[in-house]
Amino acid sequence: MAISRFRKTLSQIEEFAVDVFYDRRRGKRAFALGLFLYGLSLIFGFLARLRFFLYKKRILKDQPLGCLQETDFEGPALGLPGGCRWQSHGRGNR
Repeated sequence: MAISRFRKTLSQIEEFAVDVFYDRRRGKRAFALGLFLYGLSLIFGFLARLRFFLYKKRILKDQPLGCLQETDFEGPALGLPGGCRWQSHGRGNR
């Protein structure tokens, strides 16, 4: 019973937030939630611009995911289309 009440309350909160987002609700609580969501969007936008700036100035560096070279012979042996040759970055490979 407590779970059902919790789900119902959570569903009502979700519905209220969606209504605020689409401007279907008015009032103090709707204004406060809208202001909170707007503040979060400003913070997210600032962080996205900051991240772009740091990559542009090369303070943050783009790092590959680890696939150095695609090969044709590793994947088909396993029945997969292509593969990836991995290379360790130990002392002997510099």
